Amino acid sequence: MSTRTRTSAIAALVGCAVCAGVVAVSALAAPVWITSMPNPTPAEQPRATDAPDVQTPPSDPIDLPAASDGGVGDGTLGVVGLILVVLMCIAVVLAIARAARILASRQAPEPIDGVIVQSTVDVGQVQDVLRHAQERIMTDDDPNIAVIRCWESLEALGASAGVPRSESETASEYVIGILAAMDVPRAPAEQLARLYGRALFSSERLDARAVDDARECVTRIATAISATRAGSA
Repeated sequence: MSTRTRTSAIAALVGCAVCAGVVAVSALAAPVWITSMPNPTPAEQPRATDAPDVQTPPSDPIDLPAASDGGVGDGTLGVVGLILVVLMCIAVVLAIARAARILASRQAPEPIDGVIVQSTVDVGQVQDVLRHAQERIMTDDDPNIAVIRCWESLEALGASAGVPRSESETASEYVIGILAAMDVPRAPAEQLARLYGRALFSSERLDARAVDDARECVTRIATAISATRAGSA
């Protein structure tokens, strides 16, 4: 809903509230009681000189109902009416405020042209990187470099494919997210990430057991990707 539409709706609600208050005040206004009626004195009629005197019988007074003296009852009615008007105005104001919050919280849907399609890494290129890593981890003189290059190659594939990376995301988390998008089990990916950290930040070479673990992790990741690719074909 646009800002102009929200403003028009709020203005309409305020107008309705003002009209309701005016009507309520008018309806609850104290009535004006008629306490007496005018009784004009009849004018004297001229007397004829040759007619006998005729006396006009007095007119009977008009009995009127006793009017209220405007005492405690009318005062109580006025106070109750004023309280009702105040409560009605408060309720209308709260309803307008709530409607304004609801209208302000509603956001217009994002246009189709603005939807961003997340890029994905080419599965074939990932398989090539894993295949080279399997060979180099067992044959290179320095297995640390083989593990580091394998992990950094996967990270480079994600960057070249345009896969977004948040500022708080580490290189390990970034690559694990790329592999998770390919339905790779997290266990071998996380184990290979730990071996990558040891190879990158430790001055010692990976021992024979760590080398075997690295090669096994790469094999499991490659097998999972191949199964996923075969299932989607």
